[in-house]
Amino acid sequence: MHMYRPGRQQAQEADVQVVTSAGPGRSEQVAGRRRAYVAIQVTRVAAFVIAIVAPLPLLVRGILIAVAGALSLFSVTAANAPYPRAGGFRTPVPVATRPALSDRPAPPATPGG
Repeated sequence: MHMYRPGRQQAQEADVQVVTSAGPGRSEQVAGRRRAYVAIQVTRVAAFVIAIVAPLPLLVRGILIAVAGALSLFSVTAANAPYPRAGGFRTPVPVATRPALSDRPAPPATPGG
């Protein structure tokens, strides 16, 4: 079972050089989905609380409650959506250019020749 350790993933990502065109790992996908789900749910709760607490016209309250309901459905759909696979070929690490060698130098002169 994976234990959550804050800050550990960021430290590991800084040290890793990407050398493949493979997509993110499953743990990275799950973490991204979780972040998106939480962000949408926070927005949903904020819209609902504002609709209930703030002195707004009835139409605006209705719109905020409808948005909160729609965000509820959207967040679940977004959290369960699969990540797109990387298509085609991409070069994750730039190829270093090296200077070309000049023509072969002349052989050294032999003594007595």
